[in-house]
Amino acid sequence: MLAALSLATVLSLQGNWLGQNAIPLSPSGKFSQYDDLKKLRSMLDGVRIVGMGEATHGTREFFETKHRMFRFLVEEMGFRVFILEASMAGCLMMDDYVLGKKVDVKEAIYRQQFWTWSVVELRELLEWMREYNRTHAEKLRVFGNDMQNSEDPMVYFLSIKGRLKNFPNDTKFPTQDAEWESWLPLIKAQLGEEEFRISELVLATYRQAKGNDWISELRLLQQRVIPKMQETFSDAEKLLKELPNLDPAARSGLEFVDQHKTKLVQEAENTREGAQKMKEWKVALIAAQSKATSDKKLSERIRLQVDLLDFLLFIGTMPKGLNPGNYRDQCMATNSTTIIETVLPSSKAMIWAHNGHIGRAKFAQGFEAMGWHLDNLWKEKYVPLAFAFSEGSFRASDGNQVKTHKVGASKGGLETLLRKEGPKEDFFLPVRGPSGLPDFLRPDLTSRQIGAIWNAQVEKVSTQPFNLPLWYDGLFFFHKTTSARALN
Repeated sequence: MLAALSLATVLSLQGNWLGQNAIPLSPSGKFSQYDDLKKLRSMLDGVRIVGMGEATHGTREFFETKHRMFRFLVEEMGFRVFILEASMAGCLMMDDYVLGKKVDVKEAIYRQQFWTWSVVELRELLEWMREYNRTHAEKLRVFGNDMQNSEDPMVYFLSIKGRLKNFPNDTKFPTQDAEWESWLPLIKAQLGEEEFRISELVLATYRQAKGNDWISELRLLQQRVIPKMQETFSDAEKLLKELPNLDPAARSGLEFVDQHKTKLVQEAENTREGAQKMKEWKVALIAAQSKATSDKKLSERIRLQVDLLDFLLFIGTMPKGLNPGNYRDQCMATNSTTIIETVLPSSKAMIWAHNGHIGRAKFAQGFEAMGWHLDNLWKEKYVPLAFAFSEGSFRASDGNQVKTHKVGASKGGLETLLRKEGPKEDFFLPVRGPSGLPDFLRPDLTSRQIGAIWNAQVEKVSTQPFNLPLWYDGLFFFHKTTSARALN
């Protein structure tokens, strides 16, 4: 309908709707002032998880608004858990800090290892949580939901071992995590139920990190194999004819590759049972490659067969449940749910993460955001709120070092629309609440989304599809922003 109206009329309608529905924001640094956020009460009533996004990983106003929101959620809505997009085990020192233990706050923040969160704004939130806990019986808690490294769980279990007694010294374990799993009954008996539940989650994130290693290796294989996959499939049959004296195992490997040329690669899951055979075929093919060293072209052809066999082997033996497209986000959603259902049963949490993680987005490339998984798990009890800005500065790495960057006023997309037609002060725009969402908040709008890295190459692809009404329940908009402040 709007397309048939004059541009002036369209802009007038947009401005009127935004003026009627936008909620002006209090200054982001006024942490105890959240009367503006009280207007979100009806939207958040009955909710178990609030996802708070960000359009950059280094904007002061975004971080301070999350601080204000968490205070409101704690003091007015009964929330008790703060979940950060960071290592689950790496955030436990921050949890110790807010619980009043003798821990240096800076050391606790640095322990989670992401430079993005090593900022004054996070320190201020943790200091408030510690002070709140000093005078309240029901304590606020801090957890991470990420699983990208296996070092933090190792450090955790090393510290746990020093607190446990009566270890069986003669037991041999096939893997490190199997040994840790054997400690769980001791942890429960000696350190209590909550430490036991935390240990279970840390163990799960370790295993998730090892799964992530699988996916990283798989991606490297894909880069080598995919471009030449069809050519390599086709060449297997030719090699079988050209190399009649091949080792039987190597011949079996080439026959296997040849048989798969008419099937989808995904069907190689059927090779899960034959993983050991495939390893033998790979070894035999490598031996055949070494014999062909005098013929460089032949050696390269055999090497491609080895890569392809490796690729099929990885897919066929990959741990169940691993999806390269969305594995990390799937794990973060699972871990967030475990925190409020198992570690701290019946609690309510606010998650601090990027817009790209908290939205209930499912992209065409197969990527399913953490918010998509949380929405499936929690339905209306999950509310994702995004952030956007028109211009300003922020912290990001240029690929070599972390520094302050600055961008001018956006030229097009959602930010331009909100800057020109919305209120002149910063505001929150509810999307879940207002009835009759207007056509101009259409799903094909774009928005500037900035992660941990910002340089000329990243800038070219920073403007991305942004389906506000489908992916989010509301949006915080800032006309001009400043950089988050580094801890040092």
